Amino acid sequence: MNLLGPPILLRKEAENLDASDRFMRVIKVVNFGIPCLLYGLAATQLIRHSEVVQTSKGPVTIYFLLPEDKGSIY
Repeated sequence: MNLLGPPILLRKEAENLDASDRFMRVIKVVNFGIPCLLYGLAATQLIRHSEVVQTSKGPVTIYFLLPEDKGSIY
């Protein structure tokens, strides 16, 4: 039994969130493209090592950021 009476529910007034929604949508779109673009541009400048692998369809060049240790187990 509640001695204080029924709980009073207060409801916040409705807000117009159109501007906030548009802003967040723009941030999501920019965040999707810019980091991927920067990562790709950085990779083209940092990758310096390559190895040619012979396949049944011809040679394929594989590029590495770090040189491969030919004597390693893994």
